[in-house]
Amino acid sequence: MSEKISKIKLYVVQPNETIDSICAKMNVTKIDLLRLNPILKVTRPHAGQPLNIISNMRDSNEESFELDCPVVFIKHAYLMKQLVFSKIHVPNYVYATNKPLHDNNNAIVKCIEFHMSLPNNYNFVQIIEEFQNNILDFVDIVNKKDQNALGYYKNTTKDLMSSFDQLQTGKADTQLINDIMKNWQLYIIKMMSNQTDEAEKIFEQIEKQYTNISKSF
Repeated sequence: MSEKISKIKLYVVQPNETIDSICAKMNVTKIDLLRLNPILKVTRPHAGQPLNIISNMRDSNEESFELDCPVVFIKHAYLMKQLVFSKIHVPNYVYATNKPLHDNNNAIVKCIEFHMSLPNNYNFVQIIEEFQNNILDFVDIVNKKDQNALGYYKNTTKDLMSSFDQLQTGKADTQLINDIMKNWQLYIIKMMSNQTDEAEKIFEQIEKQYTNISKSF
């Protein structure tokens, strides 16, 4: 019999679930749940929200959720949402939120490599993380209302889109990635203006765009 190992898996919150009910259902401690999902320290879980859960799984051929590419891309959207929320409201938790996002980025690369060929020396993870850092930088620009920083930001964004262009990702549309970036910026503006309902509607658009990206590879 193979040993059980602990690994992180995706859990999607069901309607009317609470932190306590999720812990009981998934047999995890509240400390571990909050450690892997720091956004739960300041917000309640809501239906459809993906959470990182420690799971004791047999070391078998059981397929990981990481191989389900549409889920991987959607999870990126939700993890980015957590990261932006942390950056705005609880900046001390940004690093903790960034760790599961980094792990998911590796899963995204596996999905892309499965469907298309990339040069061996092409660091796609770096481009994805530059994309994330670009979004976080926008939080600081909105917060400080720094016009000089905004000019520099636009140039770095243009360079980032150029990097995506150079990937030559077949059907993947660079314009779609650019549109996602613009929606993240709008989401940040609405969140920082306390227009949470409008922000959630924008996030719904982002979620659909991530779904479309997963279909384009």
